[in-house]
Amino acid sequence: MDPYTASEAEISGSELRLSPINEVLPLVGDGTALNFAISKLELGVGAVAIDAERASGFKYYQRAYLIQLYRVGAPIVLIDPVNLDISTLQKFLNNQEWILHAATQDLPCLTELGLKPKKLFDTELAAKLIGLPKVGLAALTETLLNVSLAKEHSAVNWSVRPLDQDWLNYAALDVELLPELKTKLEEMLSTRGRSVWADEEFEKLKHFQANSPKPDPWRRTSGIHELPNRRQKEVVRQLWLTRDNIAKELDLAPGRLVNDRVLISLAKSAITKLPIIEQIRKSVRGVALDYIEDWYSAIELALNVEESELPRTVRRESIVPHPKSWEEINPEAFARWTKYRLASNELAAELEISPEVLIAPEILRNFCWELYDFRNQIQLETILQELGAKKWATQLLAQKFINVNL
Repeated sequence: MDPYTASEAEISGSELRLSPINEVLPLVGDGTALNFAISKLELGVGAVAIDAERASGFKYYQRAYLIQLYRVGAPIVLIDPVNLDISTLQKFLNNQEWILHAATQDLPCLTELGLKPKKLFDTELAAKLIGLPKVGLAALTETLLNVSLAKEHSAVNWSVRPLDQDWLNYAALDVELLPELKTKLEEMLSTRGRSVWADEEFEKLKHFQANSPKPDPWRRTSGIHELPNRRQKEVVRQLWLTRDNIAKELDLAPGRLVNDRVLISLAKSAITKLPIIEQIRKSVRGVALDYIEDWYSAIELALNVEESELPRTVRRESIVPHPKSWEEINPEAFARWTKYRLASNELAAELEISPEVLIAPEILRNFCWELYDFRNQIQLETILQELGAKKWATQLLAQKFINVNL
């Protein structure tokens, strides 16, 4: 998100908040300070607003390097969890309702620390269920609370120590308005009759886990479309796997070790008569040079792979292929896809929410690909729920789909 300036705030008529209004305790880095902070939080009321800062783009592992907490009636608490025993924090937080924004981003790293909510409220998801056009935190605080947040430190390296005071100031702002935002969104959910929807979504979200890695992640290397040769693709695959292993060992973001353009460049030159080792020396920089033998071995391995073992030109199709191919390979499924996708999009428009909030695209694809036998709305609801659709949505979708079939 672009930094929000004072002039922009004046134009929108909102208050630009550059620092928290509430008290912020000194950064918690030891057990004594943690116990004191928890004692303050215990005096507060309501749900605990929580956020976590990671070092995305800098570190390989997505662990939390800062935890921010706020509860109405208590100071804002900033915790450095690195090398800190947080068992007392676990006892406190695991019995509380949490307020998060974009919970799926923070829950994995918080779960890794043994922190799990008794109940939660996700302000981003609530905004999506209501149908608000912009659901980012800054957009919501401006739209609903008339407060604009400064976001100039959103991409800093939170793993560095000591943490800059300006960064901590920014981090405190990320939780200060969450309780007020929750109250406003709860009112809007109730007015629209969607509180039950939200409760169901939030209960499921409590158990969220990060998705397992997609197959062939190396195929997402930027610029791979420039390589029509299967042998070159194999070079990228081996270099990508080598980079990932080294980055994991160093806890360094892979792109900071060697960026994608270098992998593509080496793949292009590897099948020429140019000396491979010289190409590597010219291409990699910094700590990556310490692993020059690993890069060389990866390319050598790729150049000696049997032709039959080379990667396919395109990714292997999943069990359910992309609908763009259905008209030719499965016309009946394509007809169902056309009909039901249109119906679900119409329903989403009626509800004023995004189609993806109503039903995940992959669930709709799975439903349309197979020929399911259903004779009434109840049977159809059961099918959709078994495929993973949300309970509140299946009732609406089943009614819509049944009407389409009439």
